[in-house]
Amino acid sequence: MGDKIAGIIEGFYGDPYSHTERLSLIDTIASWGWNAYVWAAKLEPRHRELWDQPFTADEIQQFAELSSRQQIVTFVIGLTPGSGATDEQVIEKLHPAISAGAGAVMLCFDDLPVLDAAHDHQRIAHAVINHLDVPVWITPTHYAGTTSSPYLDALCDGLDARVEVLWTGDQVVCDTITADEARSRITATGGRAPLVWDNVPVNDAFMRAHLHLGPFIGRDAELRDLCSGFLWNPMQECDASLVMLESAAAWWSGGDALEAWNAAADRGGW
Repeated sequence: MGDKIAGIIEGFYGDPYSHTERLSLIDTIASWGWNAYVWAAKLEPRHRELWDQPFTADEIQQFAELSSRQQIVTFVIGLTPGSGATDEQVIEKLHPAISAGAGAVMLCFDDLPVLDAAHDHQRIAHAVINHLDVPVWITPTHYAGTTSSPYLDALCDGLDARVEVLWTGDQVVCDTITADEARSRITATGGRAPLVWDNVPVNDAFMRAHLHLGPFIGRDAELRDLCSGFLWNPMQECDASLVMLESAAAWWSGGDALEAWNAAADRGGW
């Protein structure tokens, strides 16, 4: 996947994308040079609510198609293990997705009621790396902010250096993310460069009535060097998300985000 991660995390609350939309989106991000697509929509039943139930045969077939769609794009399977999850449960659940072609695992421990489970989260991450031999990314329970916490200290102390730890910025949804904030997060996680889960242009929860169609703004250019990568969380409206995402793609490659947004808006008749 290269040194830096760039891609989509389908991580919103609301109706997940269709298989056709996912295939099309993978084609689009491949054309931008992005290299990751994370399957982690909150309402995918076997991602979160029914996390301990096996993926269906149809889901496994879809994972195979998504994994092989574009060579440049790694398909990442997301899972939210419930409280008390054992290593064996998680490995057994994820193994068919890895066999189908998923190239990495995202363990989503965000928005969970148990706030002192850092040791469990680290243990599961290490078990997945050791038994499935794929990269592991963690969305920690403390995924926002710039200060340390007992949870983050316990999670990161001894955490395998290969594990990516996600961060949404100083808040869950941010108008701006600055280089200084990223440096503070690096300090708070023991020197680990954050993988940014950027909650734009997502419009779930209290934002559900809004369409976020503007250009990608408010992110310091230095973040491209300080962070291990960026994952953008789109709106439930897949096509409408593309105009901002194309602007973000220009920013990521060092181009002009506003110019790219204007070009995308004009081309799409926006």
